[in-house]
Amino acid sequence: MRPLALLLLLASAAVAEDKDRRNPGPPPPGPAVGRLAPDFEIARLDDPEKTVRLSDFRGRKPVVLVFGSYT
Repeated sequence: MRPLALLLLLASAAVAEDKDRRNPGPPPPGPAVGRLAPDFEIARLDDPEKTVRLSDFRGRKPVVLVFGSYT
């Protein structure tokens, strides 16, 4: 194979892979309306040795999860 043809083939494969990475498709569906959110456990910010589970707050005031940066 010619070097130029090989270079074009590799470049087109890289562009196609980058396009797939930027547009991965729709996100997976979340829990249905009226259903419980999946339980999970995370480390506390003030003490990383301790953890908190979402289920620890069941039956208490509502929990709001916010993802993203607002600064």
